[in-house]
Amino acid sequence: MGPSKQNCPETGPAIEGVSLWSAALCDRIKPRLRPRPGWTAAPHHRQRTASWGWLASCLAAILLGPATAHAIGSAAPIDLNRFHPAPGNAKILTLDLADVGPHLGLVPQIFLHYSDLPLVYTLGGYPAARLVKHRVTADVSLAFSLWNRVQFSLALPVTVYEGGDVVTYPSLIDNNNPGKPLQTPPPDAVAGQEDLRFGVKGVIWRNHPESQDRTHYGIGAAGDLAVPTGNADSFLGSRLPTFNLRLLGHLTYGRFTAALNVGWLFAATEQVLTTRTGMGLTYGIGAQVEVYRYKDVPFTLLAEYYGLAHDRFDSLREAPMEIDVAAKVGWHAWNFFLGAGPGLTQGYGEPNVRVFAGATWAWQYVAPPKPPYVPPQPPPPPEVPTCEGDDCPDDTNKPVHVVVKPGKLDLSERVFFDFDKDTIKTISYPLLDEVVKVLKARPDLGRIRIEGHTDGIGGDAYNLDLSKRRAKSVVLYLLEHGIESARLSYEGYGKRCPLVLNDTPDNRARNRRVDFIILDKDQELAPPPGTCPVVRP
Repeated sequence: MGPSKQNCPETGPAIEGVSLWSAALCDRIKPRLRPRPGWTAAPHHRQRTASWGWLASCLAAILLGPATAHAIGSAAPIDLNRFHPAPGNAKILTLDLADVGPHLGLVPQIFLHYSDLPLVYTLGGYPAARLVKHRVTADVSLAFSLWNRVQFSLALPVTVYEGGDVVTYPSLIDNNNPGKPLQTPPPDAVAGQEDLRFGVKGVIWRNHPESQDRTHYGIGAAGDLAVPTGNADSFLGSRLPTFNLRLLGHLTYGRFTAALNVGWLFAATEQVLTTRTGMGLTYGIGAQVEVYRYKDVPFTLLAEYYGLAHDRFDSLREAPMEIDVAAKVGWHAWNFFLGAGPGLTQGYGEPNVRVFAGATWAWQYVAPPKPPYVPPQPPPPPEVPTCEGDDCPDDTNKPVHVVVKPGKLDLSERVFFDFDKDTIKTISYPLLDEVVKVLKARPDLGRIRIEGHTDGIGGDAYNLDLSKRRAKSVVLYLLEHGIESARLSYEGYGKRCPLVLNDTPDNRARNRRVDFIILDKDQELAPPPGTCPVVRP
């Protein structure tokens, strides 16, 4: 930084980044100092003594000015950190784009930056004390976006190290602190957190982000509230909250993006020595261009110019300006930054050079995919009754019916079974379904006995067992279709109860049958062996 200009006498002191004293101010504050006891100026040193008297007046007026105490200190309530990387990925570097991340997107970010000589004390236009020589700060933030329209953020800068000089003037006494020599405000801590910042950014208008047009642009607004959580005795924060309201705009054409931020800083007036801070115009302009892409890894160059102009200032010392250039590399969900830049004025917090590096990582909640829609399968076609083998009805499409007669159910046709088995053929299902309907509709019929019969071919024992098994199969079918078990019983008679002689195939087919007997009290039990059931005609 270059030498400072002077408004006080030739030997008057100043701080780089702090406004110079005016002659009127120096005249007003002279009564506030008195010589230390025992200190006098020799006659031949009168002119030199007068010059140092002006110096003492100017310096003491600032150091001894009244101050109202607030939490976290008040001796140096100027936040020297002028570098605040914008949270999220919709940005250049410190400048926001009029855009936000995807819905339910989360972007943690960390930046580490070093500033060289952000605050220097000058005497007679020459550096006399480096109040803050070196400063290393980590800026940690978290951004959360909703509905592709709004972003909420939280950022906390933490100074990892801060070092500087303390200058004491033993020849001057502070009237507000008798017996103590005058000295410049010392950094109270070499490390500590700075002011916590809450941010909200919203998109006011933009052309559709999925448009095929190569030109995209938008307008938005953002507000940042800084809460005084830093140490105001160590240039780490302000005494009172500040709020920066900004209007955002950006234009993207292909791989090139330009951004403009203009806003107003709402802040209380603070003063250290003669440096006054407070409300002012915030502004910034920046651009980035993707210069190369290797597969899915883009390489981008970016540059920014930004500053702050207070609503009233005496010199450029109260108008900090800075320019930064950087390279950015994207890899998967990561973005990495590396850059540097100088301060353009002697404004407070503007270093000789600033070097920084940072990284962001983007995460987005993605709901689990919904299973693909599978249309319901159409119901299977009704099973067409079939009949295989020789023992089948003459007409398979003939309608079936069941008639209730005294003592029995009269079926339109007999029940068919597979040859030499107790398996009911599907051709007989509709007939048995009609039996089920009748039994459900006529509970007054009471108990039903299912009787099985065979033809005359085969032995007695074999046919008896086959007839029982066939009768049981019919009972099981009725049970499966909702008939109460208390209403059903079964019995097999083999070949001993034919309806007709077993002398022809048709007659034998008539004898292979299942009867449905309506029981009365005299027929609760099956007839004794060797006899056939009696059925009323």
